[in-house]
Amino acid sequence: MAKEDLIRAFLKGECSEKELEELRFWLSLPENKEEAESLFKMKWEEISGDELLTDFDKEAVFDGIQARVHGLKKPQPARQVARDREAYGYPRKRKSAAGIKIFVGLALVLLIGYFVIPAPEVTTNPATEQITRVAPRGYRNTITLMDGSTATLNSESTITYAKDFGKENRIIYLTGEAFFRVARDENMPFVVISKDLKTTALGTSFNVNAYEGNDEAISLATGKVKVELKESSLSNNVAEEMILTPGEQAVWTGESTGLTKREFDFREILSWKNNVIYFNNTELNSMIRVLEKWYDVQITIEGDTNRLNDHGTGKFKNESLENVLSSLGFTMGFTYQINEKKITLKLTEKTND
Repeated sequence: MAKEDLIRAFLKGECSEKELEELRFWLSLPENKEEAESLFKMKWEEISGDELLTDFDKEAVFDGIQARVHGLKKPQPARQVARDREAYGYPRKRKSAAGIKIFVGLALVLLIGYFVIPAPEVTTNPATEQITRVAPRGYRNTITLMDGSTATLNSESTITYAKDFGKENRIIYLTGEAFFRVARDENMPFVVISKDLKTTALGTSFNVNAYEGNDEAISLATGKVKVELKESSLSNNVAEEMILTPGEQAVWTGESTGLTKREFDFREILSWKNNVIYFNNTELNSMIRVLEKWYDVQITIEGDTNRLNDHGTGKFKNESLENVLSSLGFTMGFTYQINEKKITLKLTEKTND
């Protein structure tokens, strides 16, 4: 859903929980503040002048939004809020143009204040004081930690860490993929715990790919890290730990052979954090998984599924999905159809020359 439609739906109380989370994340990015203020004002004025909503009570809507934003819940639809207000004996009031302008200003202060200024930060368990930060599907998010380290989360990824991170320890739990740039502290190692691996560093930068359904891989950009299997993953005396130097990658496939070490292509593994999709002789099946997360879409296949093993190459920076599919389709020989967030790839059967 376009941001304009998402904001309008929010103000009318028609956002789903998923849409509300998408809006909250977009508003949390400082670079979107000016655009957000403009869009909120424009959409509020549109709703105010909408012939279908001329009888709604703006004060009631404002109260509803205020109450719901505090709890990160969507507001009730405008008409329902107005009826609730009437049931308690509050009469509707006509507002002057100046009054509406002031009202819109108050709504913006409330919404922008709660959504833009604080970054999305959720305490998952007050008893253990854990903080969870998320990059929803279709987004990437960079977080600065209390020790000065940064974590750049790829789409559909989550990190969790203690509220007092950097005081007693520097331990982060990761689901998905993230690139870490670690502030050096020789007295306190920086530890990332992912699916089956534990990565320890002092001051360095490295990538952890721990998406479900993929081999788990730790790729070192600078410095030095130790990668080891978590105790729960150890069996049969497999290779359980190794030291990486820049350009090396530790891979865990879940098999009894244990960890394996190999070199990696920096562009292929790390380009995502610079908003670049980089495919280097990559299987179409793997491309599809990347594009689904990157653009928050669902891709289905029609035709010869054996062609999912075909390989292709391409580099795309801030490109639309249509441009990416057009380029890949031309070089790899497939067509596509886009229906909002549902994409169909049509794979023709290979011909024998």
